[in-house]
Amino acid sequence: MPFKRPQGVPAKAPSAGDDPAAVPTRAPEGLSFPEGTSRVDLPEAPPFEHAGARVFAALPVDLDADGDGDLLLVSQPNPEGEDPTTTPRPAALETVERTAGGWAPAEALGALTDEHCALEAATLRPLGSRLALAALELSCLAEPIAPPAPPVDDAPPEPEGDETSPQEMPTKALREQRVLSLEARPRTLFRIGLESEGEGEGAKVQAQLASLDHDGDGHPDLQLDLEVASAPPVRLKIPLLNRPSGLARDSAEPEQTLLAIANEAKKARKRQPKNARIAAERVLAAHRALCRESGEARVHLDGVRGLPCGVSLAAGRAASVLAAVAAAQGKLAESLSLVTALEDGGRFRMTDNDRARIDYAFEALLEKHPIHWRRGPAVALAGAPPLRRPALAFSDAQHVLVRGPAPRSYDLGTGALSPIGMGGDLLLRQPDGAHVITDLFRSCEGYHLRVATASQVVAGVVTGAAAAEPRILAARPPAGSRCPEALSSQQARDRGGLNVLAWTRRGVLLQRLNTLLLLELDDALEPTGDARELSGRDAPRLQHSTALTVDGRWLAVAVKRGILVVDRERGTAQLRALPDAGAGSAPSDVAISPTGTQLALLQGGYLWIGGPQAARAEAPPAAVPAPPLVDAPPPAPPEPDVPDEG
Repeated sequence: MPFKRPQGVPAKAPSAGDDPAAVPTRAPEGLSFPEGTSRVDLPEAPPFEHAGARVFAALPVDLDADGDGDLLLVSQPNPEGEDPTTTPRPAALETVERTAGGWAPAEALGALTDEHCALEAATLRPLGSRLALAALELSCLAEPIAPPAPPVDDAPPEPEGDETSPQEMPTKALREQRVLSLEARPRTLFRIGLESEGEGEGAKVQAQLASLDHDGDGHPDLQLDLEVASAPPVRLKIPLLNRPSGLARDSAEPEQTLLAIANEAKKARKRQPKNARIAAERVLAAHRALCRESGEARVHLDGVRGLPCGVSLAAGRAASVLAAVAAAQGKLAESLSLVTALEDGGRFRMTDNDRARIDYAFEALLEKHPIHWRRGPAVALAGAPPLRRPALAFSDAQHVLVRGPAPRSYDLGTGALSPIGMGGDLLLRQPDGAHVITDLFRSCEGYHLRVATASQVVAGVVTGAAAAEPRILAARPPAGSRCPEALSSQQARDRGGLNVLAWTRRGVLLQRLNTLLLLELDDALEPTGDARELSGRDAPRLQHSTALTVDGRWLAVAVKRGILVVDRERGTAQLRALPDAGAGSAPSDVAISPTGTQLALLQGGYLWIGGPQAARAEAPPAAVPAPPLVDAPPPAPPEPDVPDEG
C-alpha cells in the first residue's frame, strides 16, 4: 500500500551524496516525534497505537516484500504512571508488520541505548534503496566506555552512602547515526557517534553518511564524510565497503589526508611560518578529535572511542614543525610541551629529518644564550619517599642550601660545603608538620596527591595506607585504559608534568613547565576545587629560593633540552644549556638565585653552579651583580637548508 506524507515532522531527505539511481523516485519519508507519542497516524491505513511506549521516529517501509507497508520504529517503553525522565528505560529499534486486520504487535530488534545513555530525540530516513539511517540525540554519562571488570571472590565490599547516583554524575551530549539494512529483520551495519561541542574541549566534528557502490559489485557501500572544525576545516572521505563479514573501512584515512597537510606545513615553515603554524595546528586538532591514540577523540565508531590511526607520522611531523616554529618565535613553553608530547611513541612517529628540525631550532637558541657552568662537590641524596621537596635552595645570593639527612650550605665564593646544624630533610611537610605529601599519581578521574601522616614516613619509607588522596586536576582517562575501574600501573605513574614545590599555608604549590598552580585544601585535606593557575608574581612566599624565587618572579625548570628560565613578571623565557656532565645523567633539583643571576642543579651526582658566560669561577662581587639570565629574545639566525624527506 503506498503511503502519502503522514502527520508528524518529516525526516531529512536523502543527502546529495546519495546514489541517485539507488534512491527510489518516491522514497518513503520518515517521521520524527520530538515530544514522543504512542500513536502513529498514517493515511490510507489504520493508525498504529503503541501502548505503553513512546515513539520517537517511524519509517514506512515494506520489509517483507508482500506489497503492504510495514513500519520501522525507534521507541522506548513508557509504562503508565512512570516518569520517563526519572526512570529512563532503554530505547529500541522495532518493526511492525502490516496485517489484514491492521497491525501486528511491535517486535524488538535490539536496544539502541543502555544504562549510560538516555534518548532525547530520533529521526529515521532512507539511505539509498536498501538502507536506512537512524539519527539519535543522546545524553550520556561522561565516561561510560569500558565494560565493568569481572567480579573477584575476595574483593572488599562496595562502600555505602558515598556513591554518586547516575543523575548526579556529569553528562555529555552524543549524536549517533546508525546505518540499518532494510531486510526482513533490519540490523545495524555501522554506527558513528559524535560528542557535542563543549567549552574547553577539542574541535567540533561533523559527519555525513551516503550510500554509494564504490567497487561496482552491486552491493550498497557507504561513504563517511568527516569534517573537523578549524580554519580552514579538515575534510576527509572514508569509504566503507560492504563485505560478507561486514563493512570494511579504508585504513588509509585519516593518515593520508593529515600527512598531506603536514607536508604543506613542512614546506612553508622557513619562508611562511604563520602558514606553517596554521597547517600544523589543523593536523594536530584533527588527530586529537578523530584518533583513538590521542585519548581525546570525539568520534565513536561502533561503540569504541576514536578511529584506530596507529602511530601517526602526520601528527609527528606536524608537531615537529610547530615545535620548531614556536621555538623560533620565542614561545618556548609551547615548543617544549610539544617536544615532551613527541616522546610518546604510541601516538607520534618522526623521521630523522623531523628530529633534526627540532634539534636545529633548539641549538640556535642555546648558542645565542650561553651559560658558564662549574662543578661543585659530590652530593648523594637518601631517605625520601617517591615525591620529595627540592634538595637545593638559595638561602641568599651567595649560598646554596643542600637538604638531606645532614643539611649543608655551599658557599659560591669559597666553594666550601659546611654543615648548618639545623633541620632540613626532604619531606614535603604540611605547614603544621602533621602530614606529608609522598607521591603524585593519575586515576581515571585525573591527577592526585597521596598524603600520609608524618609518623608513617620512616627513613623515607611510607608505611600504611594513605591519609588522603586529593585531586589536583581533572583529566580524561588515557587511551587504552579500563576506566572507570582502574588504570594500569604504568598509566597510574603518569604525573602529567606536574611537580610539587612546597606545601604552604595558602595551599600546595605545584609547577607544570612554566605554569604555577595552587591547590587549596580544607582541614580534612579535601580540595576546595581543582588547582588554579597563578599569574604574574602571585605565588605563596617561600622561605628560600628553589625553582621559584622567594618573591615569585623567577622560575627555573629542567627540561630535556636545557633549563627553562622564566621571568613571570614580564612573561618572557629563555633556554640555557645543561652542563656537560656525561651521557645519561639527567638534571634534577634546579634552583635559581633570588636575583635570577645564578642557577644550581644536581646532575651526574654533583652540584653544579651556572651563570652568564662572562662569570668567573668565583661568585661576582655583591657590588657588581651579574646580569639576569633572562633577556629579550634575539633574532633567530638564518637556517641552512636541510633536505626534507618526503
